[in-house]
Amino acid sequence: MPVSVTVDYSAFKARMARMRRDGASGREAFALAMAAAFAQNVVKLSPIDTHRYVRGWMEAARGAGVRVGALPPIVNSRKKDQITEALVKQVNATRKREGALLNARKLWYEDSNRPRRGYYFKLERQIQRAGERARRAEEELQKFLGATGGIAMMRGSGAALNGYQRLITADALNLTVRDKIYGGRGRILKGGAVTGVMLHNLEPHCRVVEKYRRPVARAKAALSAAGLQKLKPEYVKRLAANTKTMQRVGVALRRNGVL
Repeated sequence: MPVSVTVDYSAFKARMARMRRDGASGREAFALAMAAAFAQNVVKLSPIDTHRYVRGWMEAARGAGVRVGALPPIVNSRKKDQITEALVKQVNATRKREGALLNARKLWYEDSNRPRRGYYFKLERQIQRAGERARRAEEELQKFLGATGGIAMMRGSGAALNGYQRLITADALNLTVRDKIYGGRGRILKGGAVTGVMLHNLEPHCRVVEKYRRPVARAKAALSAAGLQKLKPEYVKRLAANTKTMQRVGVALRRNGVL
């Protein structure tokens, strides 16, 4: 006589439901609460100028599912006149350098019968590079004048936050403008017994702000006692990849009535 076996999934389903409710859901709620507290702290501790930096963190928090207040409007920097003056100085310096090289070519070669060889070709390359720098310097100035909330990045220094003390020279494009608003992105990461929140501020001056003002370090320090931990970058990558896999597995289990 054949024997039939019926598997009762009810207990398993109930246990899985409790695990989801008390485990993953609890971890996710905790992670979101910590992310909200972090976002509030980092915004409160951040320097206020164009609002791009704080908006980046707020947009990242929103992307992860954290409720934040209204995003502040993008405005022009309080240092706009100072930045404009530095950009004009850069245009003048690069044009002056190009003019000096053109005069040297005229004096040494165009107004004389000196053969065009050796140093002549080096001079031509210098003129081309100087002309390109002068053109780009003018572009950076016009970019800044035409943008709302444009920020200036000084090559190799944090002068954008410290008064642009560095000398503008004609040998390189020292000051460049970022007029595009990058914002921020965030998401929930789930994997195994760990749930994390990834917040990424995409604004290009983040490292400069953190180096001189430390809003992120100070915000994390304020929450460390509550259990906030930073995940290692390689683990975040694996967790991000596993999140999509787990979502697909969950859909398949629910489709087959297991969950």
